[in-house]
Formats: sequence, structure tokens, C-alpha cells
Amino acid sequence: MQLLFKSVDCHDACIYPEIRTRIPDTISWDYNFEPAGSTPLTFTVESAALKKAIDDLEWSGSSIQIVIQPDPPCVTFKGEGHGDLQIDFTYYVNTDLVIAKYPIGISTNY
Repeated sequence: MQLLFKSVDCHDACIYPEIRTRIPDTISWDYNFEPAGSTPLTFTVESAALKKAIDDLEWSGSSIQIVIQPDPPCVTFKGEGHGDLQIDFTYYVNTDLVIAKYPIGISTNY
């Protein structure tokens, strides 16, 4: 599955996300990582974990922030609305590839 964003005028915001199946639905070994210094711009995560994370973050109609950090390697999804929810996907052995089972790390603030 892919998580796609329709962007607006600035590079750090989007109108809506869309999750759709890629054909075939497998982890591609020809992926392209475009580094921005030491911070990766793309990541791969198990599709079921990604869908569950987005579903959990959208329930309150909140905005979703995605942070990719290189050290310690982690992708963080954070939603702020009626309460705060944060889901952390930590990198596995390969530092360019996230393979996570849901949930990895969840923190809430109500």
C-alpha cells in the first residue's frame, strides 16, 4: 500500500492523504531514498500498520504530523485534536527500511 499526499502551496502541508494498494502489494527492492542531508525523505512500513496508524489518528478529525528522524532512527505520526496521539515506528536492522508491527510505540494525552 502507498500513502499519498495531495500538497498545497507549501512543501510541509497537504489537503488530504490517500491510502491505496500498489500493484503488486509487496515491498519493492528498487525503492529510491532521497536523502536531505542525514534525514531520509521516504520510508517503507508494513501496509496494515500504516493503515491502522492513519485510521487511529484521523478519528478526531485532527491534523497529522509526520516526522522522520535519523538518530535514533524513527518515523513518528502525531495527531492533535480532542486529545493527542503519537505513534512511533522505529527502524529495523536496515536503516533505510522501516518494517514495523502495530503498535510499536503509542503515547496519548487526553
